[in-house]
Amino acid sequence: PKVGVPRPAGAVECLVCNLVVNAAEEELNNASTEQEIEGFLNNTVCSLLPSILSPECDNLVEEFLPQLVGHFILNHNATVVCTDLR
Repeated sequence: PKVGVPRPAGAVECLVCNLVVNAAEEELNNASTEQEIEGFLNNTVCSLLPSILSPECDNLVEEFLPQLVGHFILNHNATVVCTDLR
């Protein structure tokens, strides 16, 4: 049988990060408070993703919540946020 092409390390994490940031950008506006951003990240964003990605999403939010909030406050896009979190 053919062996699958190995996936680059962190590919799933990168995908999840981009999905989280893009979902947050769609749901939150520039006037969102730090508490609103935290609430969305903690309680909502991971439920918007396919269930297979939920554990990875939960881990990302738990590990990087302060950094994610800071990036949203500064209106950084997914490329900036996810590159910084690597």
